[in-house]
Amino acid sequence: MIRLLLLEKRTLLKGWIVVFVSSFPFTFLPAIFKEGEFLQRMIDRAPWSLLYAAGFAFVVCGAALYQNYERQRIKLKLFNKPAFRNLGFHYFQAGKGSLVNDLGFYLAGSHNGFDFSIDMQIDLEDHSKQEIVITPVREIETGRPMNREVKEYKQVLRRDFRYSGKPHQLEILLKPEELNAEDPKGMSKYLALITSKLKMTLV
Repeated sequence: MIRLLLLEKRTLLKGWIVVFVSSFPFTFLPAIFKEGEFLQRMIDRAPWSLLYAAGFAFVVCGAALYQNYERQRIKLKLFNKPAFRNLGFHYFQAGKGSLVNDLGFYLAGSHNGFDFSIDMQIDLEDHSKQEIVITPVREIETGRPMNREVKEYKQVLRRDFRYSGKPHQLEILLKPEELNAEDPKGMSKYLALITSKLKMTLV
């Protein structure tokens, strides 16, 4: 948690400012409906409004940090299993400095002549919705997808794999429970099957 906080301290500060500025005007609503001179009411309310807006912004940023920490913890627990460690892939960061996307990491590397990134979709409220996301990429550092027709790949892969609904990106989905993460060859077997199918499109 502390490490995540240090990595994202600037982004959290920007997020805190955005939430503070957005919520600050609404904290004056109780004063609007009171009796008395309007300007004086606003002046009297200002210290409390500052306190409420600052506290609300702190709570929102704290909740976002905690949720992100939980997602990364779940992901790291799985990626430390033999099936993933045996791939020899490396960790890369994503979302650093972004107010829209959480700071996170993904695995990326080469297997059977193809580059892949491996990430996870994590729903903290419903663990049954968790998915391992495997994406063939052309740039490991950025996770950019391969520059070919996605429809062509999906046509070849649709009988054997599930993929996300994104029309312009090939994201192959795998439930964590569908993989034996304790088997050192568990993930490499899966990637080998994917690469054998992808090579069919290159013939």
